[in-house]
Amino acid sequence: MGSFVSPTHLLFIAAIALIFLGPKKLPDLARSLGHGMREFRESLSGESTGEGSSPENTVATLPSTAEAPAPVPEPFTPPVEPEPLHAVSEPPPPTFPSQAPSQATPLRPASAPEPPPPSAA
Repeated sequence: MGSFVSPTHLLFIAAIALIFLGPKKLPDLARSLGHGMREFRESLSGESTGEGSSPENTVATLPSTAEAPAPVPEPFTPPVEPEPLHAVSEPPPPTFPSQAPSQATPLRPASAPEPPPPSAA
């Protein structure tokens, strides 16, 4: 059987298209088919060969669409913290045990235990 697209198959398809479309519409159909195939190939490769997208036009339009440079920022100055209006003092935390310092008993050093008397044995 061979290949599906042989010269005889192409000739047969062209004859059927000529019968159905007529000699006036066939060139327009072929032209639009070729144009569609070219656009498809360009979209796959990423290249463009159209009239409005030549490299000269692209380069010429780039400088005109450039934006102005950003303004130079001012030097950084740290924010100034305001001084407190009134200093608030908090009472000291309560002592443990809950006795006031004037009622506490002074600590005495512990005396060493006396050694046992020597035995006379």
